[in-house]
Order: sequence, then C-alpha cells, then structure tokens
Amino acid sequence: MKNKARNIVFIIGTLLFSAMIYRYAKRDHALIKERYRPNVQVTSAAPVYRKANLKSPVLDTLSTGTRIKTGKQNGAFYQIIFVEDNKTVRGGYIQNVNLRKTE
Repeated sequence: MKNKARNIVFIIGTLLFSAMIYRYAKRDHALIKERYRPNVQVTSAAPVYRKANLKSPVLDTLSTGTRIKTGKQNGAFYQIIFVEDNKTVRGGYIQNVNLRKTE
C-alpha cells in the first residue's frame, strides 16, 4: 500500500514538474521571438559594414526586401542585431537611408 501511494505521489510530482517546465519554455520562446522580431526592411540593396563608417570593410550585401532587427543608431548607421533571411550576418552596420520601418 505504501509503495502504491509513493508511486502515485511520484507520478503526480513528475507531471506537475513537466507542466511547469513546459510553461517556462513556452514563455521564453515567446520572449525570444519578440526580441528578435524584425523592425525594419531593406529598401534597396545595401552593404553591411564592419563599423559605422563608409571606409570600413564591407562584410556582406543585403538584398531589397530583407527584414532585419536593428539596434542602436550610430550617426547615419544602425547596428544589425539579426537578419531574418541570412543567419550569418550579425554585428555589422547598415546605413539608415536604405531602411524602412516595418512596425
């Protein structure tokens, strides 16, 4: 009898713990998705610079219509946080004349 009660308590505890972990994972996923949601769109093909300077080396070029998440503005440039279509471009800078807000 004690073993049955112990097994039932263990199973209920496991189910409650699993439900709690699922809830936290679902909430974290929603927060991460919101944090990296693109806020601007590239209006014309634009080079991505290593630093916020036209003389800085070009890392890549983003095509028209690419949606990106930008960070702080640094003069005439925005820092790139996340590019929706190109997962390899991170941390570069793009000129703000090539961008249009999507929100």
